[in-house]
Amino acid sequence: MTEGVIKANYFCEKCGNYFALAVDNKILCPSCSSNLLSKVTGEFKWIGSDYVEYDPTEMETRHLFYTLKMIWNHSAPEHLKIRPYRKYNFDTKVYTKEYIKKAVRCLSKELSSRDDMSPMYIEVLGNIMSSIDEYIQGETNGPKRICGN
Repeated sequence: MTEGVIKANYFCEKCGNYFALAVDNKILCPSCSSNLLSKVTGEFKWIGSDYVEYDPTEMETRHLFYTLKMIWNHSAPEHLKIRPYRKYNFDTKVYTKEYIKKAVRCLSKELSSRDDMSPMYIEVLGNIMSSIDEYIQGETNGPKRICGN
């Protein structure tokens, strides 16, 4: 790579700007401050409520589990929800239906690879995994495989 040339990692859907770094470690367009962004690279990152990206492979198991449970309970049909749960407001510009479905698939895949889960985590993940095809197909009848293998 040539010195001073940075490959763009984000595309702003509002102003069309390509840029490489998040602003103050938050995912906002430096030109227009929009958070309507598309990641140019193919790797999935969870975008936290602070708009900071998290690589699921680097998240602690507890954080990964509660993130998965939270988004599952806010997006799954009523009969698939895992109770009790605390209701949050999601920024629908960032957390689109497609992004949330991909997050469920990717986070559950990563969580299932962990060997430090409590029996409760294993039980809840089992419930999610047994319903994931119904969940993913849900409204869109889209593909079952949306996060790698």
